[in-house]
Parts: sequence; structure tokens; C-alpha cells
Amino acid sequence: AARLNHDLRHARGPHRSLWEFYRRLIELRTRVRALAEPDKSRMEVAGLTRLRIGCLHHWSRDEEAFVIFHAGDKTVSAAIPLPAGRWVKELDSGDTGWGGTGSGIPSSVESSGDVRMEILPYSLLLLLKNRI
Repeated sequence: AARLNHDLRHARGPHRSLWEFYRRLIELRTRVRALAEPDKSRMEVAGLTRLRIGCLHHWSRDEEAFVIFHAGDKTVSAAIPLPAGRWVKELDSGDTGWGGTGSGIPSSVESSGDVRMEILPYSLLLLLKNRI
């Protein structure tokens, strides 16, 4: 059985980065209302299965969250079904701060219903939008 070695969170390098990344995910899960109050009636799921991309759209009264998962082993260019509006990048696993190679996704994205993006391999991207 796998056992978690808590001492690795103090180590430098990829162990520390992964621990910090999970800590950030947990913080976002509690702070972002659209993620903190999951409700199937306020959620849509889309998949670009051929490209191994999954998208989750959650919303609350105040804000929206859009999560993109890519499980492929190569960077792909894809038309992401991002709802219309101005979205702010909140978390990108491809950023160098998380040990990634550097993401080409800008800090904000304007969408008219879908946006072409270069999605890095094995990555996660969280975008947020205010509804008020």
C-alpha cells in the first residue's frame, strides 16, 4: 500500500511544488463559491475525448469557474467551449512556478463562446469570471 511521506513537503524541488499546488487547490476549493458549493444543476461537463480534454463549468450567483483538464502526452491546439465573457486565469499547472515548462495561456481570456488554446500535456487550468 502507498503511504504518504509528510516530510517531503519540506523538501525542495518537485515534492515541494506538488505539495504547494495541492494546497492552492484546496484553498481555491474553499474560497471560490462556484467550487465550494457544488450543485449538479449549476454545472456542465464537456469532453473533447479525441484530444483527451475534459472541461467543467461551475457557476454560482456571483461567479463562474471553468476547469480544463488535459490527459494527453503532447501539447494540443483545441477549440475550448468557454462561455462568453472575460475570464481570468487563476491557476495553470503549466506555469513554471508549479514546475511546468511555461504556459502560453494569457492572464485573461476573452471568449465569444469558444476559444482556441494551446493546452500543455497533463495539465489543469482554472479560469474564473464574475457574474455581477
